[in-house]
Amino acid sequence: RRGVFELLKREKFDYCLRSPLQRAHRTAEVIWGEERSKDKMNTIHDLREIDLYAFQGLDKNDKETIEKREFTNAYAQWKTAPEKFEVSGHFPVVELWERGDKCWKEYIFPLVLDETKSINSLLVVAHNAVNQSLVGNALGVGPEYFRRILQNNCGVTKIELTTLSAKYNELKLVKLNQTGGGNPPIKSNVDGKRYVILVASKNGDEMNEAMSEVNAIHTLLADVPFTRILSVCSVSSNFNSECVLTKGLSAMFKQNNPVECVKFETDASNESVQADALESTGNVLIVARDEHACRQILSGCLNISKGVSERIKVIPGDGVTIVDVSKGFNKSAVNCLNFI
Repeated sequence: RRGVFELLKREKFDYCLRSPLQRAHRTAEVIWGEERSKDKMNTIHDLREIDLYAFQGLDKNDKETIEKREFTNAYAQWKTAPEKFEVSGHFPVVELWERGDKCWKEYIFPLVLDETKSINSLLVVAHNAVNQSLVGNALGVGPEYFRRILQNNCGVTKIELTTLSAKYNELKLVKLNQTGGGNPPIKSNVDGKRYVILVASKNGDEMNEAMSEVNAIHTLLADVPFTRILSVCSVSSNFNSECVLTKGLSAMFKQNNPVECVKFETDASNESVQADALESTGNVLIVARDEHACRQILSGCLNISKGVSERIKVIPGDGVTIVDVSKGFNKSAVNCLNFI
């Protein structure tokens, strides 16, 4: 896609790892361009798409074939509990997660931590499922999070690596599923869909400071209806003034109800926001006024620990983070992070 190409051509990549499959192979070449050395591109077999064995090439709409080959139960498992899905004596999603772990340990870490190579920015071009396993392993979540870390075709994800000691490297997810086209991955016109949309406030006290952010968010979400807009802060915060960003968004989205200000009562993971979205008839827009409140909301929506939520970096003033909570507490999915 043109938007993704424009998004990536400004990046100064030092090295590229790519899948051996043709579409990813060619995409990597287009992004890499002619001016960079092809000697700094490496094809990694473990970056291939998920192995589905007897399911490979099966049309999901061909129910007759699925039933004839006695795949009915396996297909139901693939749809509802993919981490338990078994076919041909294999557990494809579990194997995929193991492969993602291997990619980090045997290819990515040795490459970027090799001081002789001076790699500050690494491009990895692969596929939807294997990219999910790479992100999942970076965050420290298991194969039960398959399809809960969205990766659209041509979606761009960015992970930052910081070396804290000789034996410990910290990974943080800073961008997820960027498409470069200005259209966030949200299906607001589909019945039954419920979203929690999170915005991290820069905490400015003047409306003119917040208006550029208000306009940018409204442009992104102009077609998304909201039933509630909340201003949220953690129990340890000391905000006394009204959140001007929340006030501006409420006016821009023409909310009839007054802005609701919520201060969490504890430091624990908070599920109240997701509960509000599930119980309402529409979506909930949250303006988090401090970093800890962001982590509490993500922990509650995605059912992740505090340690995992600390690896997800919601950046103040840097777009929106969208969580699809339609399927309930144990199946919610993050559609994008810091989308602009």
